Amino acid sequence: MFALVKSQVGRPEQPRTPVSAAELARCVASVNGRWQSSDVNLLTYLTDVGTGGPWALGLSAAYHGQPLIVQGLGMRWGGVGIKLPAARRATQLLQALQPLARIVFADGSDTVVANPPHLFRREWPEARSMMTMSSECGSFPLCYADRYRRHRAHQACRKRSGTCFPNSGVYMGYAEAILEVLPELNRLATTGTGVEHNEDQGAANRLYLSQNVSSTSRESRLSVDGESQLFLSLYRCRGVGARADIDGPTYIRRFGNFTLCNHGSHDPLQHVRVADGGASLFYNYSGRVTRPFIVHASGVHQRLVTAYKGRSWADIFVPDQPRADAARSHPVLLLDSADHGLCHLTTLGALLPQRTLGRLPDSRNAGGASVPRPASLCT
Repeated sequence: MFALVKSQVGRPEQPRTPVSAAELARCVASVNGRWQSSDVNLLTYLTDVGTGGPWALGLSAAYHGQPLIVQGLGMRWGGVGIKLPAARRATQLLQALQPLARIVFADGSDTVVANPPHLFRREWPEARSMMTMSSECGSFPLCYADRYRRHRAHQACRKRSGTCFPNSGVYMGYAEAILEVLPELNRLATTGTGVEHNEDQGAANRLYLSQNVSSTSRESRLSVDGESQLFLSLYRCRGVGARADIDGPTYIRRFGNFTLCNHGSHDPLQHVRVADGGASLFYNYSGRVTRPFIVHASGVHQRLVTAYKGRSWADIFVPDQPRADAARSHPVLLLDSADHGLCHLTTLGALLPQRTLGRLPDSRNAGGASVPRPASLCT
């Protein structure tokens, strides 16, 4: 990930320290019961909205009726190492606001809400102590395949799926599980050496690898969604060989000191189909159909557009004036924002740049029936 706006001069730094008791009380008081996001809180870290055109995550969340939490808006981009301590702060705040809700974290610039949350709920892991990460077919920033050869969960996954390595760009869990895992991931990232220093992907692989010895709840805190029941990564692996061949072949690409490894051949786009008039996706791999909540195009962001047949995000998620009105009024909770501080309730319409709003159908120029808003929103 990189800064979405080149000039970072004058921007405040993202706080990294855990939220204090006084800050928690201040956030709860400022929101005052007005934030209700059902039983799923969708969180992203994003310093700038809509710099590359219509914001896919925001517009798709509005379409599928999923309220959104945005952390870090207007803050100085501090590199990928900022995400883990920042997400820990956000999780503390969300736990205080809705202690029984699950939290889904998704990278902000290369993800989309691909299906409504009610389809996602039926695939939830039961364990409250477990944080579940998205999966992909390769590893980064080093080749970790050899280290996984004796990893029981990874090898069991490889027998049924081509995507068994963790991807830290999308994950979910109850607040208590996330608050246990994130500090450990942050410790591994900050103490990592070479390309693993401050690299959340490397930390995710190292933590998952460390769980091989025991299956106790204390030591097995991180799981991987290898069958894309919850999340789907669109990353393509170019290795040649059957997915059952657990030892490779491996395609390796090096850029700078980083190594990108493709373990086996796998292209998720071959198994993706659009549904519900083109606004949803389903994934059919090895005969098992899933409806992932979040679809993620790490690396090559254009693959997200390809999955939706090249259509624009505005055409897909705001096709008419009622949908546009619903998107403008869609609830957003800002955390750690430069202009509004610790906690602030707003709407998607207040965040989107004017050039994006100008592309949406305007209620002053068109008629139509209203689109019902989700039942549990801020009021």
